[in-house]
Amino acid sequence: PEFCFEGDTVSFSILIITRIMQAQSLDIGGDEDLQHLITHTPAITFGYYDSMNETQTSYQIQVSSDSLFSSADMWDSGEISSSDTSVAYAGTTLEDGTTYYLRVKVGSGSFWSDWSSLSFRMNTAPITPVLVSPINDQVTAIPVVLNVLNGSDAEGDAVTYSFNVYDDATLTTKLDSVTGITEGTDTTSWQVTATLPDNGQYFWTVSTNDGYEESAVSDAGSFLLNTDNNPPDMFTLSMPLVNTAVQSLSPVFNWHPASDPDPIDTVHYTLMLDTPDPGVVVFEVGTDTSFQVPDPLMDNTQYYWQVIAEDLLGFQTVNEGGYQTFYTNVSNDPPIASTL
Repeated sequence: PEFCFEGDTVSFSILIITRIMQAQSLDIGGDEDLQHLITHTPAITFGYYDSMNETQTSYQIQVSSDSLFSSADMWDSGEISSSDTSVAYAGTTLEDGTTYYLRVKVGSGSFWSDWSSLSFRMNTAPITPVLVSPINDQVTAIPVVLNVLNGSDAEGDAVTYSFNVYDDATLTTKLDSVTGITEGTDTTSWQVTATLPDNGQYFWTVSTNDGYEESAVSDAGSFLLNTDNNPPDMFTLSMPLVNTAVQSLSPVFNWHPASDPDPIDTVHYTLMLDTPDPGVVVFEVGTDTSFQVPDPLMDNTQYYWQVIAEDLLGFQTVNEGGYQTFYTNVSNDPPIASTL
């Protein structure tokens, strides 16, 4: 106080200094959007200000699910003796889709600031889309178009889609991919741009992104590519061996299977047996690779036979070498006497 004497009158003035201390520029998660926080142990940062220029000696942090802080149910650091202004969250796990409230105060000696506060919300990752087609080894032609039911986002954020195509079930060899596909109405589609070899099996996945976080990747779908139909591969006859005697009048004919390069195609066989009488006899065998003729053959007779492999679209392949011969010889016949 300052005093001034003027005659019998005494006057004085008092200078009052107010100390201001603040936790300034309070933030959590750094560059992350406060309404879409994705880090579950985010850094809490603040600045220290003291109008008396005293050094910070302590701080206290509280996080609550209640805006009124009836309790610091998520985290209360207590009064910490430290000059730190960046602290990692160390409380109860922050749940996606939940809004929380943060407050911080700082101190120097026995003097404390008021609380500085903000609110933040943990982002919810978008829902993984459901694969529609092609799936479960569905046969498809080109162009290959992948279709999914749209995912969703709890915060209502715009969602984009990422597709990946692989040539193996372990999803190690990626053949094509895309990100940032805009969502369609109800379903979202993407046309594969890579050239996929025909008659192959392929696998694909999808995920979504809400601009802040990626969804879980879907389980893989699979499809089979069949651009052009191919005939069955060449195959060979097995038994009877060519130009050999068969000691049975009801022989079993065997041949090696003919594979078909087309996905999920089926090969059926037709046995053609050339007999002296009545000529060529045709037997529809089905998918078996062996057949026993229903009627006995004639002894001491030469026969010719071949097998035709045919796929579901009627494309045919004849066994390698075409007709092959064998002859029957069950009983040893005496020589025929000549006439003198």
